[in-house]
Amino acid sequence: MCSEWQQSYSDIFDWSRHSGSTPSSDTGPSSDHTGGSGYYMYIEASSPRQAGDYADLHLFLSGSGELACLKFYYQMYGEDMGTLTVFSGNDVVFNASGNHGNYWKQATKNIYLRNSVTFKGTVGSSLTSDIGIDDVSIIGGSCAASQSSTTAGSSASVTIKPTIPAKTCGILSVVIKIPWKDAYALKFSVEYIAKRKEIVDVIESLYDDTSKYDHLEPLHLTLKEKEGYVQMSMILCLVVKSDGEFVEDIFIARVKTGSLFVMKVIKDSGEFKTLGVKFKEWKAKDGECDKCSEGGGGPFVIEGKCEADSVYSCKGVKKTKETDECVKYCNSSAVAIKISSILMAIGALFSFSFNIWKW
Repeated sequence: MCSEWQQSYSDIFDWSRHSGSTPSSDTGPSSDHTGGSGYYMYIEASSPRQAGDYADLHLFLSGSGELACLKFYYQMYGEDMGTLTVFSGNDVVFNASGNHGNYWKQATKNIYLRNSVTFKGTVGSSLTSDIGIDDVSIIGGSCAASQSSTTAGSSASVTIKPTIPAKTCGILSVVIKIPWKDAYALKFSVEYIAKRKEIVDVIESLYDDTSKYDHLEPLHLTLKEKEGYVQMSMILCLVVKSDGEFVEDIFIARVKTGSLFVMKVIKDSGEFKTLGVKFKEWKAKDGECDKCSEGGGGPFVIEGKCEADSVYSCKGVKKTKETDECVKYCNSSAVAIKISSILMAIGALFSFSFNIWKW
């Protein structure tokens, strides 16, 4: 799958990249839309899938309402076929259900570009509901203009290169003050789905300032029992538009108040671990090494240089931490002063002890 695409983890299951026939008979593509050995994306409807399960596949864009032409091939072959829905942002731009026969069809739709195009595949009433998509393209301008310019051999149409905004991601967890139910551990239960929606709404409210954040997506939300209460863990990804408040601090500070808006939580149970970044060149912040020369030995604050992997960002990431390793992070003079102070104290102690013994 090309790097521009991203599976959604707030759905039930994932799209699969495949070549050749799908595993189930009497449903799904037998090849890509050219009839060759190329790859396509599809949803597998056999067990453990159930009717109504859905998978979302996102193509992130940098659109702000521009007119464009969306083209793609789809295959919906199977007696108990489900539904394929395509969104531009939150707008439905394509929707098809039922058995469309054992061949590929092309869809051509004028759309207004938003922050993403999403292909949503929903499983039908049985395993004969595999859905395939292939060769998705987005071209600037209307589809009619695109077709006429192609026929005339013109190069006036411009292909829009989808881009993935770099995201700040982290694993966050907290203990929620509600009694544990075994049904919370089952991701298809009514109780889990209801509680998940409640939690997602609360987390989204923490970062609802659109001047600072965008493309917020809660992923991999799990619930487990913790001392009779519910411990929630999830991956949170969002686009931070500018450095300011740390994403981690916003969450932790709210947890320390004992509530996430209307949701009561255990104070100091909040944890946040940043994903997709690494730090190097750690060094003490200005003035912090003074804590080493004052006989305390720390802790003191060090700061590192943040480097992000491909689609991740360092924006909004906390780049400092506490340590007591004076020798490792502080300059030699500060450490020498501290060691000298310790030796002087030890010397004075021995001298005092010797004088008592002598007396």
